[in-house]
Order: sequence, then structure tokens, then C-alpha cells
Amino acid sequence: MAETVALPRRGSIISPAIMPDVFWIGLTIAVAIFLTGVICGARSRTTSLLTGATIGAYLGVMLAFPLLAIGLATS
Repeated sequence: MAETVALPRRGSIISPAIMPDVFWIGLTIAVAIFLTGVICGARSRTTSLLTGATIGAYLGVMLAFPLLAIGLATS
């Protein structure tokens, strides 16, 4: 007969909690918008890379916040 192996509970010390897909979608959106801000800031003649990165980070987090919050709440 086949033996049954007891799997550790989800979120236990042995196995870390698995983040839901909605969190990773939100994180991907935030990173993509951040990188867009960095590229736009680096190419601009009137602003700097740091300004573009700051604006990209702000917009990325603000747009992806609902998905990040849902993902963290359901993990």
C-alpha cells in the first residue's frame, strides 16, 4: 500500500506562506511603471534619472496598491 505523507500546514514555520497570484501581478505592474519612469527620466533633457525613478515609484505603487493589498490580505 502507498504511504501517506503529512504535508506541513500552509504558513507554518516549515513552509513559508505562498503569495497569491494577484500580489505578483500588482508587483509586476509597480516594477514596470517604475522602470518606465527611470527610462523616461534618463532620456529627458529637463529632468534627471532620480526624478523619473521617484515619479515612477510613486505612480507604480499607487496604481498597483489595490492588487498588492488584496494579495497581502489573502496570503
